[in-house]
Amino acid sequence: MAAEPLDYAAFLADLEAKRDALDKVINDLKDYLGLESHASAERGARHMTIGAGGKVDIPSDAFFNMKIPDAIVKYLKVVRGKQSVRQITEAMEQGGLKSLAKDAYNNIYTTLMRMSKSPDAAVIKVGSDWALAEWYPRRAQRTIPSDSATKSEEGEQGADSEEATERSA
Repeated sequence: MAAEPLDYAAFLADLEAKRDALDKVINDLKDYLGLESHASAERGARHMTIGAGGKVDIPSDAFFNMKIPDAIVKYLKVVRGKQSVRQITEAMEQGGLKSLAKDAYNNIYTTLMRMSKSPDAAVIKVGSDWALAEWYPRRAQRTIPSDSATKSEEGEQGADSEEATERSA
């Protein structure tokens, strides 16, 4: 009896359907556990669209229940370009980000500054605007050694020279 030829198109469609079902289960479990899932990260991003004139149309719940740093990163990923603090603040407000701060602009500015100074900075300041650090991978992080680190290094060098003197004697 001759073997029937395999219908690769049907086989591929079956695999893709199984993969989609598995991805849904994984993302649902991540959402349940409070972890960032691929689906939840893109859910609002799909709804944010860039309209005429490059203006971003942001639904009123795009940043609902998000932390400010996460909302900023999500917004910058959608607009795909550097933005001023004013533009980011307006987008956060339009997207439903709730804050108890009296001055939203200062709150967003302070958050951006803190985000840019962390060791794994997600955002960087480019001129007077802000952008995702991943867009500027070659931009060097300026680190100023602390006084204690400098003194510690000097102390180690001094100890090494003392040991060398003792050995030669």
